[in-house]
Amino acid sequence: MTADLQKQLDQRTCELAEAQKHLAEALEQQTATSEILGIVARSPADVQSVLGAVCQSAARLCEAYDAAIWRPEGDQLLLVAHHGPITQVESIPLVRGSVVGRSVLDKQTVHIADIQSRVDEFPVTSEYARRLGFRTGLYVPLMREGVAIGAIALRRKEAQLFTERQVTLLQTFADQAVVAIENARLLSELRESLDQQTATSEVLQVISSSQTVVQPVLDTVVASAARLCEALNATIYLREGDAVNPRAHYGPLGAFAVGTKRPLNLNWVTGRAVLESRTVHVSDLA
Repeated sequence: MTADLQKQLDQRTCELAEAQKHLAEALEQQTATSEILGIVARSPADVQSVLGAVCQSAARLCEAYDAAIWRPEGDQLLLVAHHGPITQVESIPLVRGSVVGRSVLDKQTVHIADIQSRVDEFPVTSEYARRLGFRTGLYVPLMREGVAIGAIALRRKEAQLFTERQVTLLQTFADQAVVAIENARLLSELRESLDQQTATSEVLQVISSSQTVVQPVLDTVVASAARLCEALNATIYLREGDAVNPRAHYGPLGAFAVGTKRPLNLNWVTGRAVLESRTVHVSDLA
């Protein structure tokens, strides 16, 4: 066999091996995608299982030590899913000084080879990186209708950037996470709407059957309000001159007896709501 023929044979062998590698990677990716979509189809409301599967597949296929998904809540980013051996904190500030915060706030992918060395630009994540022992990070925002509703992150202990294929793959996993979150949100809204319509129908039925008696209607309203608003208690007060009278109550907490009038003033929330004709919402009455 001539040298040229051997060279051509070796080149074809390398090309075949590369093609087989790409085929195996594509098959593995499609299998992972199919598994995630299968979970979405079987349990559309179980978003936690889907996000866990996304993290597991992303870490494995992108050759990362771990993967995590974060969701914003107020001025914090909360950890909602994680897979891998590197310790994760439960929440981090939603600021540009953290890499995942930068990804969410700027709505863009952030890819850093050595986060430990980026103290000035990312002081929050740099401190975590030194403490928890990771270096490279890849962060992709979860985008829904132009709004970042979170981010998915990959980390490596060594300073080694992810390949372009892995970056693209993580963007695909980010899209799948958004689909799962959106499906769960829509299903939750649908159930809430159905519960609300059912409760309204129950109240209207009571009104229809007790047109001259108001008490059964008030009792039904407080019971439905507590249940649908996930409250421990509900009370209806009716104004009588310069006072209010509790007329219906639902829940385990004590209530003022019907007929026990309370003076109307601004020193208590019900009095203020009545006198100022507005909703009063207090996070901690104590």
